[in-house]
Amino acid sequence: MENSEIKNFHNAYINADEKELDRLWNEVAPKTLIKFFSAEYLPDGKNFSLENISNNTIWLSSPKHFNDPFDCVINIDYQKLADDMSKQLLSFFVGPLQTEKIIHSELYRKTIINNAEQSFSELKQLFEKMRNTI
Repeated sequence: MENSEIKNFHNAYINADEKELDRLWNEVAPKTLIKFFSAEYLPDGKNFSLENISNNTIWLSSPKHFNDPFDCVINIDYQKLADDMSKQLLSFFVGPLQTEKIIHSELYRKTIINNAEQSFSELKQLFEKMRNTI
């Protein structure tokens, strides 16, 4: 995949754009996966690569041991999520015109930013716990 396609995939994932994700998956994603194995024998004579091939198995590491810190990261735009939810609630209670006035106020911005940061911290801890159980 080219760099621009990777960015498109990432953006579609972040924005939960299922139509674009399906398109990218069908048109751009590789159709095969290749796993390279080491031919190394351990001092005790074992060769896990050959065992995997002969047993038709593959070793999968836990996400907490991945060498890429961005693997299995859950990307959520907490600011946007908090903003969207607040707008929906405000619109329900005070109507769209009042909502527009409120969302442009300094107090609203500070409140949303503070709540989003606190939620981010709590959700990050929760996601880390979930990742460590996979």
